Amino acid sequence: MFLYPETNYEYQVVVKDTKGQYLYSEVSKFTTGSLPVGFPEYTVSGSYPTRNIPGYILQWQATKPGYISFCDTEGKVVWYEVLEMAVRQATYDEATKTVSMLLGFKTSQNDPDFQRWGAKIVLMDLEGNRTIDLTAASDNIDFPHHEIKRMPDGNIAILHGVTKQFDLTSIGGEANTTIYGDGITIVTPQMEKIWSWDCFCELDPLRDEYLDAVKRKNDLIHANSISWDEKGNLYMTVNFLNELWKIDRKSGKVLYRVGDYGNVTLPENGHASGLHAGEPQAEDLVLCLDNGSDIGTSRAVMYKIDSEACEASVELSVAIPSELSSRDRSNCHFTKDKSMLFFGSTMGRASIFTDLDGNVLKVLKRTGISYRSYYYETIEY
Repeated sequence: MFLYPETNYEYQVVVKDTKGQYLYSEVSKFTTGSLPVGFPEYTVSGSYPTRNIPGYILQWQATKPGYISFCDTEGKVVWYEVLEMAVRQATYDEATKTVSMLLGFKTSQNDPDFQRWGAKIVLMDLEGNRTIDLTAASDNIDFPHHEIKRMPDGNIAILHGVTKQFDLTSIGGEANTTIYGDGITIVTPQMEKIWSWDCFCELDPLRDEYLDAVKRKNDLIHANSISWDEKGNLYMTVNFLNELWKIDRKSGKVLYRVGDYGNVTLPENGHASGLHAGEPQAEDLVLCLDNGSDIGTSRAVMYKIDSEACEASVELSVAIPSELSSRDRSNCHFTKDKSMLFFGSTMGRASIFTDLDGNVLKVLKRTGISYRSYYYETIEY
């Protein structure tokens, strides 16, 4: 619980009685144990500046057993959990002090060479107690992937696969073809479904030729993140289309699509090649990670959308060095005071701090791959 491994500590119990007097126990000592064998190693890179930045970084590893940890910004682990399955995605909710996770690989589904579905949904507190420990199945969330996070009202939003049957003979495919699209379901902490939506209300594989439904029947658009603004509108990033979608929570209507096949005008510098991790800063102001798959350089890009004029502008574009970039996965977000950007680079195997001009302030490298990583200035428990 936010102590360093292999470290000597002392503690004393202090009690205030009903008369306002303090009682003190004797001082006791203990030594924390070692990290598990094979645990990822985090180290500050000497190739970049090493500014002192307080706080903690959440990271994990998609191996078996799975590892998830908080370390400080010097790379020293202060909290960890060993899981029975690979950790696919994880988010920490500061309000409820819980970690939401997708674990494992759901086999014998979809593409045998690329198992993107999670096998288990877990909600856990910082002491390791699980309030949700559920195998993904048709009676709950059958194909969870890429995103699970607590909402401000305490409910949980999950991104997942959705299937629908189509006759693709008119476009060179087969009849009775199962198309795997994407959907969003919001559940209570007791896993009761309270809202659902799927992409087929917006997309038609027979009408929309750019979907290439015959080739991509097993993964039509590859949505990879969901989030929300203060009014409750939902935002989703779509990797194959390089788009950001805004979805009305009440009606389920897609209000706009920013990107290659979208319905808003976008300047040339707004187009992305691999879009991930939308983070709304306000309604219609959304920070995303552009992998830059086509050019080899990732960046933070923030879109401002005028929904009435159907126009979008780029309010911020901050690139990171190519050796730290990632052609897929990854994320970025502001620090709380918005003076710095934090990047979780998957293929760069790094957590990166920059200023808003793109100057690198600090880089924490790791031995394993974490799908994303997140920075928290303080953690109270």
